[in-house]
Amino acid sequence: MLTGATGYLGSHLAQALVDGGHRVAVLKRAGSSLARLAGCIDEISCHDLDGDGIAQAFTRQRIDAVVHCAASYGRNGESSLEVFDANTRFPLQVLQSATEQGCKLFVNLDTTLPDSLNAYTLSKSQFRQWGHFMARKTGIRFANAKLEHFYGPGEPGHSFTARVIAACSRNEPELPLTKGEQKRDFVYIDDVVQALLKILEHGLGTDFQLSEFEIGSGSPVTIRELVETVHRLTRSTTRLAFGAVPYREGEVMASNADLTAIRQLGWNAQVALNDGLRQSLPRTND
Repeated sequence: MLTGATGYLGSHLAQALVDGGHRVAVLKRAGSSLARLAGCIDEISCHDLDGDGIAQAFTRQRIDAVVHCAASYGRNGESSLEVFDANTRFPLQVLQSATEQGCKLFVNLDTTLPDSLNAYTLSKSQFRQWGHFMARKTGIRFANAKLEHFYGPGEPGHSFTARVIAACSRNEPELPLTKGEQKRDFVYIDDVVQALLKILEHGLGTDFQLSEFEIGSGSPVTIRELVETVHRLTRSTTRLAFGAVPYREGEVMASNADLTAIRQLGWNAQVALNDGLRQSLPRTND
């Protein structure tokens, strides 16, 4: 069962699971667009939170594993309580139903950002702690996957890489940026999906209680390097205004995934940043 399957990462994972011969159930809001699931919608079962409810969705078929992809980043004016409901209360309800129905594995998609950076990271940290508690209490296997910044074709327009690609592709007069000294571990969407498939295989085939993985490329670059690479690939005339935007409060200046655990499952990132960005450009720029 997937939450967040109508989103960017969740839809890629849903397609990969269907392609791999798995039966996939999706837990979603009634008003969610299914556009990203167009390639596999006929091969998955959908359950609306507004109609079926969480507990009922688990009773309609046997669920061996849950992958929790849904998240609220608080970018659309959500209150702290709304972010908490989306990132802590809702997945806890899903986790509780999973344990009650004998589900073997819960894979939680988390962030490598500091716990107290904002409402999003705080609420994700709180659910992670609940996951650890429920694993010890009920015996369900809880695998926590901390993701670095993932990107790729069709990425939502509010994401950083998508905004940079769009601005440079349109040759906007100027792109306001920070100094760009922050280091980030950008990882391509297909590599993330393959890592999650490895975690699912491991989680369903191995008896453990708690497990944690970090997922990134292992080759961090500065924001400036990323932007300049996009600028070069698009042959853009956009002026890159580095330093026009101040660093946000509590800015993380270096982020680099520890790949030790995920590499033990036989996974390594396959797509280099330059190649991934090239594949993410609008087709008119190929």
